[in-house]
Amino acid sequence: MTRNREAVFFLSIGLLGIICGIFIFPSYIPDVQGKALITPGFFPFLALFIIIISSLAEAFSIMKKKDKTEKRKFWEKGKAKQAAIIIAIFVIYVFIAINLLGFYLASLLLLVGVIRYLGEKRWWLSLLISVGVIGVIHLLFNMQLGVNFPSSIFF
Repeated sequence: MTRNREAVFFLSIGLLGIICGIFIFPSYIPDVQGKALITPGFFPFLALFIIIISSLAEAFSIMKKKDKTEKRKFWEKGKAKQAAIIIAIFVIYVFIAINLLGFYLASLLLLVGVIRYLGEKRWWLSLLISVGVIGVIHLLFNMQLGVNFPSSIFF
């Protein structure tokens, strides 16, 4: 990918973030009446702001470099396929597996599968990390904050 294409890529991410922040996201985040500093829309807009600033800064730093025709590899060989597979796994997890298996079982299968796919050879370590992550999420969200996760016939 040439530097010009890379700069256009990061600029388009920034512009897409601005468009989403102005037109799309406000309709999905409830408006809270009152003068609270931190509302439900604060953290999504903070994350969006950070993404926009980072992508624009990266685009401008790329455009400042002298040799704009220099070719760089965006990903190593095979990384695009690996990223596409992981994205597909997460889409299946969000739209299908959570509804069928419930949050806990679907998350356990997802984490073990992704950790193994990324190269961990030891099953026991993959399982231990997955159970630990799900346990921490359960303690923080379910027990401390009272957030109920989607359930199914298993959990």
